[in-house]
Amino acid sequence: MLNHDKKIGLISILCACMLSVDCGDDSKPPPQPEHPHMLMLPEHRALVLSHIGREPYDMILSEIEEMAAYEYQPGDPEIWDHQEEGHNAEAAQANAFLAYIYEDEEAGRKAVDFLGKIRTDFETNKVWDVNIRIPHAVIGYINAWDLLLATPYITEEEADNAKTRIVELVDKFYSEYIEGMMSVIMLPTQNNYNIRTSATIAYTALAFPDVAQWEKWWNFSLSELGFMFGPESHYIQDDGGVSEGPFYFGFALAGAMPALIAYENTIGEPSVVSRDCQLRTNNPPWDDVSCVEGESYTFSNPLYTERFQNSLDWTMKIRLPSGDRPPVGDANFNPTNSVGLCAGILGEPRYAWDWIENERNPYAMSHGMSLEMYYLVYFDDGVGAAEPTWPPTQFLTDAGNAVFRSDWGSDAVWFMMMAEKKPVRMTVHDHVDGTSFQLYAYGEYLAMDTGYYKPNSSDNAVTSHAWNHNIVLIDGEGPPDKGLLFDFGDTDCFLENTHDGGVFDYAEARTNYQETDVVRSALFVRNRYVAISDFLDASTEHDYSFRVHGYGGYDSGGTYTSTGSPLGGRWEREKAGFDLSVTSTAGTPSFVEPPHVEDEPPGVHKFDTDRQLRNHVVIDAIINGEVDISYIAVLYPYKKGTVNQAEMPADVQVITAPADAAALMVTNADGRKDLVIANHTGDTVAVTFPGDMTVETDGRFAFVGLDDSPISGFVVRGTYLKVDDITLSLEGSSETFALKEN
Repeated sequence: MLNHDKKIGLISILCACMLSVDCGDDSKPPPQPEHPHMLMLPEHRALVLSHIGREPYDMILSEIEEMAAYEYQPGDPEIWDHQEEGHNAEAAQANAFLAYIYEDEEAGRKAVDFLGKIRTDFETNKVWDVNIRIPHAVIGYINAWDLLLATPYITEEEADNAKTRIVELVDKFYSEYIEGMMSVIMLPTQNNYNIRTSATIAYTALAFPDVAQWEKWWNFSLSELGFMFGPESHYIQDDGGVSEGPFYFGFALAGAMPALIAYENTIGEPSVVSRDCQLRTNNPPWDDVSCVEGESYTFSNPLYTERFQNSLDWTMKIRLPSGDRPPVGDANFNPTNSVGLCAGILGEPRYAWDWIENERNPYAMSHGMSLEMYYLVYFDDGVGAAEPTWPPTQFLTDAGNAVFRSDWGSDAVWFMMMAEKKPVRMTVHDHVDGTSFQLYAYGEYLAMDTGYYKPNSSDNAVTSHAWNHNIVLIDGEGPPDKGLLFDFGDTDCFLENTHDGGVFDYAEARTNYQETDVVRSALFVRNRYVAISDFLDASTEHDYSFRVHGYGGYDSGGTYTSTGSPLGGRWEREKAGFDLSVTSTAGTPSFVEPPHVEDEPPGVHKFDTDRQLRNHVVIDAIINGEVDISYIAVLYPYKKGTVNQAEMPADVQVITAPADAAALMVTNADGRKDLVIANHTGDTVAVTFPGDMTVETDGRFAFVGLDDSPISGFVVRGTYLKVDDITLSLEGSSETFALKEN
């Protein structure tokens, strides 16, 4: 936990200075607290030393020692390069840390040498979005300076020289990216750009409160950080969902955590500042934001707020069973590497569990910032590691995520359906993916989102448009294409009518595009497989395509096999696969793979851990020239090489149904039979299947577990469900859904 009892506070001095009319060139600068106070406090040294000798601390120390061994990179003398300066800053920080912890003079002198070479020619930088890349350089150099001042290895002259260089660098950065024209790039973003930029400025202001630029840096950075992590910004929703998705939120958080920790170490109490509105915009969805320049604003550390902790929890609620976050929006497979820090800071075992339990990248510490030293200080193995206590299935209506999960294990069956509405869909990193779904089971990602492939830095990702997601295309189109800047395209999608039960978990995603009302129903059956019904209500004829991107075929590392009607196909990977079965109320669709061009949409993806571009098979289940229809589909995952019937594939067959209805019979490997019905009109339909059993319903979508004892059933927008002469006693509403489960 961060220390709340031994604060060497600046709060009274800083507030008095900001609120006083005499605060100017004649005022005395506030005193510096004892060093170190940025990355850590003096009392943390003994804590770090007590950590050494056991895991994961020895592993963390080893990584710090590797960074300390870096050689200085001078770079191109004509160009300030954030990568080279970041490399040098990380080396300086690591050596200063070792010098302070171990009283290592050699490491200390190496850090001093690196600080003496800090480049200040920021104006020669050639990377337009360097504002999100500069934190690791500035924060690393400041940490090195702060740590060294607690050692005998740096002279006053060397420390002043390093400070002067850092302040000059940040002053040029602030002038160009906040006061200059580059600030316009943060008006349409309102995301990690704003957070990482303001965190860098805040870090500098915390370190150097006696410089001339301090007041404007302080007011700007705390106004911006407080806004972005607060309820007004629309960045974090009430349920914790983050507008730019899990990948870039992790990137933002990695830059913010050092600033929030340093604020707690240095001040630890709310600060009153003058509101800075330079980066506010009145474009939707921020047209409801009120910002008055210069008004009094109280900044409280977001780290300890419910909203902030909800955002950490959200990344865990949507996490894949592997521990990575799903590649929704502009995203790749990645853990949220700052979460583990909060195990110690907030005393929550679930954050330690999330950090440790990752099949691809356990103990992640480096996405967006080198956090190794922070983990060595703040990770507390005494808190323990335990999976979340919330139900595995989660419905996040503000975030627009319906997450169906069998359990918290790495072999779990996981399915997520997207249903984003403003403001979570109105962001530059969003994709046009309302109603889309993904499937993961038995250790494999199966029905996939295409991830983040952006070959042109001046345009959106080519994977951002609707046809790159698992939705129904209408006349080959989805919701409006994503535009640039404030042109977010898309259309609102609403997550509604949710149920987390024993036999069934259920949710609906409702939207409208191509002059068609769309309601996608997703039913998670016995934590085992998913039945989907798409109700498409139009007034004119359309061609409809139920599109599925499977993680197999071409160079994806998996295979695809066409299995014919009604099975659209089988995608299979090393440990697991899934079968797709689709039919419709307008008859059995034709299954077509859209023309495939290597490395081009829709069959291209980029989300793998190695960040390589790959190709996969896309299948469309097509119905031509109908006014309105309902699709019905089953996504059935299975485990390869299993002897457990509960994990084996099922047999799925089309059952003859009346006009405007469709039915699939699912025969599970243990012989249990389930019937899934789509009924577009809502009139009573009767479906008779082998064995001369008949199911009647007036529901638009219905499910019957024929071998459940007693029989289980689920009906959407209907009043009854009858199996032969047994009428199921349903609980619920005919306006939404009703069910009978054991």
